Amino acid sequence: MLLLSKSLRYFIITAQKESITLAADKLCITASPLSRNIKELEMKLGCELFTRTSKGILLTSSGHFLYDKIIPVYNEIIELEKELISNHKLNVISEEKRLELNIGTDIFHYAHLLPIAKARFFNEENVNFSLEVSTSQDISQMLRENIYQVFFSQRVLPKEHGIIHRKLSDEFMMIALQDDMYRDDMSQEDIISSYPLVQYPRQNISSVVDELTNYLISRKLNPIRITLPNVNDHLSIINQGGAIGILPSSVKKLINMHNYNIKLIPFVHKGEKLKVKSNAYYLCDNKDVFEENILPLLGDSHL
Repeated sequence: MLLLSKSLRYFIITAQKESITLAADKLCITASPLSRNIKELEMKLGCELFTRTSKGILLTSSGHFLYDKIIPVYNEIIELEKELISNHKLNVISEEKRLELNIGTDIFHYAHLLPIAKARFFNEENVNFSLEVSTSQDISQMLRENIYQVFFSQRVLPKEHGIIHRKLSDEFMMIALQDDMYRDDMSQEDIISSYPLVQYPRQNISSVVDELTNYLISRKLNPIRITLPNVNDHLSIINQGGAIGILPSSVKKLINMHNYNIKLIPFVHKGEKLKVKSNAYYLCDNKDVFEENILPLLGDSHL
């Protein structure tokens, strides 16, 4: 017992067994140290607790008084100790089974990750789940330091031992505008030249910003350009009719979520719809978690 003094436990077991030998067996000690311990307890209390008989030992009146007073507390402490040990074991088991899943992304629209955040698996008690936008350039280091277990990026990283690269389906870039601002007879040039254009900072989605810039130069278009890093700010301005945007197709999930009145039209450059790439990176140790619990949720994430 952890919460009881040795002398008190020896006294109670001896009183219950009415035998030094049987009590010693119960306590996994020899009779000699048990007798000595009881004698020391009697000396400290200043009274005899046991009387010796031909059949064993019995409690004296002082022994009965002590036993009757202490046994309820003794039993309560035993139950408390059992409960504490049981809870500790449950907590250890729970912690061992707890899954730490921190997902990072530098894809600032991140709409295609919404199915992951909403999935039942990632909201269970034994799963610590987070989804964060990160501006760090060193994805490999963040994975190796276990800051993130999975990282989504539009960048294609050099191959590294121990890091798995999973290419996801490409997304089309779309012109997003308030639905009432659109007319069937409007060309792409008409739309872009008529309204301010909200866009991501170049460092967040450089390939798209560069393609857009080349397009504007080739068409000699010079719209007012508003740079904002947060896709929700983009959608809010577009929904109010204050600007148009060039956003990945998966942003439709956010539009539907907020019930925005926004129309999406494919953005065409050099005769082709502009695409943006998405990639997933994770350590080999997290391969099963990604392929079993994350990848299936991304199947319908792109239009």
